[in-house]
Amino acid sequence: MYLLSWNTRKIRLTIHYPVIAGCFLWLLISPHTVAATPTATQLNQARIAGLAWLLTHQGGDGSWKSANGATLQATTAALAALTNAGIKQGYSYTAAIAYTQNTPAPSVDALARQIMALSSAGLNTTPYITQLNQWQNAKTN
Repeated sequence: MYLLSWNTRKIRLTIHYPVIAGCFLWLLISPHTVAATPTATQLNQARIAGLAWLLTHQGGDGSWKSANGATLQATTAALAALTNAGIKQGYSYTAAIAYTQNTPAPSVDALARQIMALSSAGLNTTPYITQLNQWQNAKTN
C-alpha cells in the first residue's frame, strides 16, 4: 500500500493504487465529465452564430483585425472559415479577397497564408510565390 506522505526531513511520493483506480472510476461515471452530444440543430445554430459573429467583426476595408497586429493572417483565417462554410461570394468574401490581394505580406507566415487563401479562391498566386522564392533565396545567399 502506497500513500502520499510528507516527512519533515524529506518529501516522499508514494502512490496508493486503489485510490487512483477509484478516482479514475469516479471520473468515468461522474455526471460532471459526461457531455451530451449536440444535436444537428444545435450544431447548425452554433455554426450560424459563429458566422454571424465573424461577419459582424469584419472591418470596412475587408479585413479582420487581430490583437497582435497580424491583420493579414486573421483575414486569411476568416476567408478559410467562410470558404469552409460554403460562402464564396458576396460583399464580405470579395472585400476580404481584395484586402488579401492588395496588402503586402509583412512576413513569410503572412505570405504563405496569403498564397493559400488566394489559391483556394482560384486566383493567380504566381507573383506571391515569386516573392516567397525571392525571400528564400535572399536568406540562403
